[in-house]
Formats: sequence, C-alpha cells, structure tokens
Amino acid sequence: QVRSNQPPVPSPWSRSGNARFKRRIGSNRAETQVKRLSWESIMRSEEVDVFRQRLEERFRKYGLELAEEKTKILEFGRFARQNRKARGERKPDTFDFLGFTFYCGMDGKKRFYRCRVKTSSKKFRSKIRAIKEWIKAHRTMPLEQIFKTVNAKLRGHYQYYGVTDNTKEVKSFLTQTKWLLFKWLNRRSQKRSYTIDTFFNGLLKTFPLLEPRIKVSLFYR
Repeated sequence: QVRSNQPPVPSPWSRSGNARFKRRIGSNRAETQVKRLSWESIMRSEEVDVFRQRLEERFRKYGLELAEEKTKILEFGRFARQNRKARGERKPDTFDFLGFTFYCGMDGKKRFYRCRVKTSSKKFRSKIRAIKEWIKAHRTMPLEQIFKTVNAKLRGHYQYYGVTDNTKEVKSFLTQTKWLLFKWLNRRSQKRSYTIDTFFNGLLKTFPLLEPRIKVSLFYR
C-alpha cells in the first residue's frame, strides 16, 4: 500500500478504478504489472526483494513511503497451494484489500486454480455494526421510511460487495439485517410488536427487503 494524496475511486471494480499499466523498474528491466485500485496498489514480481528495494528508492524520490503495517510479501497464486503442501506448510496466506479478503481457491469443479474473494471479516463486522446503530437510532420512524432506507443501504452493499464468489457473505449480511430489524422493531414500545411468524411472514411480505445479486463478474464479461 502506498501513502499518497490521490483521491479514492468510488468502486474498485469500475473501469475508472481498474486501469492497468506496466512499468519497468531500474536497469534489470524486471517488469511488473500493477493494478491500481483506489489509491492502493497490489504488486507482483519474480524478484521481490530487488523490486521492493527499487520501489522504495523510487518512492523516496517523490517524498512517498510504503505503509509498513499494510505491506507484506506472501506466496500466492496458481502453484502456491501445492508448493506449500509439498514443504509440509499450511495453506497459502490470505490478504485483505479494499474491504475484500483474497485467497487461493479452486473453480467449481475443483480442477483449476482461481483467485477467490469474499468480504473481509473486519469490514463485515463494521457494516453490521453501522446498520445496527442506524436501525436502533431510527426504530421509531414510520415503517415505510425505515424499510426504504434499509433497502437503500442494502442496495449499496450489494453493488460494492456483490462480486463473484461472494454470494454467501452478501446473503449473510441480509440475514443479519433481518434479525436486527426484528430485534429493534420489537423495542419501539414496551409491548412486543411482532413474533417471528408475524415478522418474517407478515411484515417482510408487506415491506420486502432487496435480495442480493451478483453485480460484477470478475471472470466473465
């Protein structure tokens, strides 16, 4: 990760935030592809130590520095799993990037390697906490307005996190949102307003919540 004054991009999966470029570093002509997402960068090189040294030198020239607490070198990619297994090591490490956890996985038939993503645990907890606080603070609003606003929040969550392989996590976000609504709408007054049946088979039929959909395919266009 690079500290800079460059403003963030709305979505890491948009065309504007997905610009790719190639640059040769130093006299050894080690070529690397850098995929710029927001103001952060994921970098890949066959000569990691040399690359990092040259990169730090380049940054210092322009008054920049690597954020050490957010920068690490790990074995990742097509052969990482089998190489580590052959050495008797555990499965490849994961890394978090722009709210997602990237990990080495396989395709649906478990035949070929595929880089997979899911909502990072830290971001998931943060999003749940935020929607919980909003529902708690606004539980006395008219129901129509509550569900309209919650649906808007769900739509935004799906548009960002609704990517290939992340279906389980976005569905989990919806499920927890429903239970938060059940809990706090039952605390609008001293008397309990809904049972599980009247809430899930009654209120949610009157004010349905948006179902998650995969908005971005990372592998098919």
